[in-house]
Amino acid sequence: MIKFSVTILRGCFGGCSCSITEHEGRIIQSRSEKSILGEIEKIRDQTPGFTGNISDLGGPTANMYRMACKTREIESACRKPSCVFPDICDNLGTVTARW
Repeated sequence: MIKFSVTILRGCFGGCSCSITEHEGRIIQSRSEKSILGEIEKIRDQTPGFTGNISDLGGPTANMYRMACKTREIESACRKPSCVFPDICDNLGTVTARW
């Protein structure tokens, strides 16, 4: 299943007890569209057995692509362990991806 999947982000602002935040960070790092499309083209052109279907675009957590704090100043000063628990933070900006 992962042979034809593409990681588009890393990190997690969920603040749960899993290790994703510890080894990937609390700040979401989203790849550029150009980088993602380049990897898909590489899979298309160089991977034996590719049938034309990408099985997954995502990361280790729920879809947090391009989600971030509204400003870098707020983000750098924040000490909350989670942006989504017990409530979604008012400073969490969400951007809809153009997929």
